[in-house]
Amino acid sequence: MMLSLRKAAEQGSAVIVVTHSMVNIDQADSVLALTHRGRPAFFGPPAGLLEAFAATSYAEVMDKLRRDTVTAT
Repeated sequence: MMLSLRKAAEQGSAVIVVTHSMVNIDQADSVLALTHRGRPAFFGPPAGLLEAFAATSYAEVMDKLRRDTVTAT
């Protein structure tokens, strides 16, 4: 599914995906990560996500978002 959405974006369509799955996050141009309270915690390319959260895995990022222990950037 994500590859199909990536192709649609490359053809000029605006694509917005809301998901908790991080499996194909690298297919996105940009990621907006929100805490469980809806506060913005990250916006940028997927490659910067782990570094922004000082995390070693996407699971760790999700835990920090659930605990709302991140600072909005």
